[in-house]
Amino acid sequence: MRNTAEASETEIEATARVVAVQDDLIEFELNEGSAGRLVKNEVVYIRPSRPEADGRHARLKAEVLRVRGRTADAQVYESTGGVAVGDAVEQTHDLLSVELGPGLLGQVYDGLQAPLPQLAVEFGSFLPRGAASAALDKGQKWSFVPSVKTGARVVAGDVLGTVQEGRFEHKIMVPFDRIGTLTVDWIQEGAFRVHERVARLKDGSGNEHPITLK
Repeated sequence: MRNTAEASETEIEATARVVAVQDDLIEFELNEGSAGRLVKNEVVYIRPSRPEADGRHARLKAEVLRVRGRTADAQVYESTGGVAVGDAVEQTHDLLSVELGPGLLGQVYDGLQAPLPQLAVEFGSFLPRGAASAALDKGQKWSFVPSVKTGARVVAGDVLGTVQEGRFEHKIMVPFDRIGTLTVDWIQEGAFRVHERVARLKDGSGNEHPITLK
């Protein structure tokens, strides 16, 4: 499951613009000529054209609440002060979700899975608008122990290996959206970061599916 915090680290091309603002709700519309589509519960980012007091250009996280053709209403999770008609809107094409993986249990998050201790280190105790950080520490390595061998036949939900976090054991499984039987083409024991590949699966058509710890 992709975490929408990742989208906050890399600016995405704006595909829509703000057409109305009321308190923490904004209405936005797809740009003329855009072939994109709007989906309820999608995460979007509002980019106010007016810079913050410290000179930064904030990116404000929001969730689509209602879709009406090429326009949609979204709730912004921070102050909409300074957001104006015409400001850019980025679509992530991901629904509001959380990131699962090693490191989750030892962290303190807010309601949007923002890691509060890490944000405090980066920005201080009073967080500026638009402050964001990855939900899982991308620098820490975790020991992965395979449960299957190369050549094994697996299906969605099968356990490929485990990672120990304190007294808890994380099971790294075949993603539940994989259909049919797959073959373990490659799997490796060792210490890995959450975004690094620990295994590779192949489906019946020969397509490869990399597996990470998240």
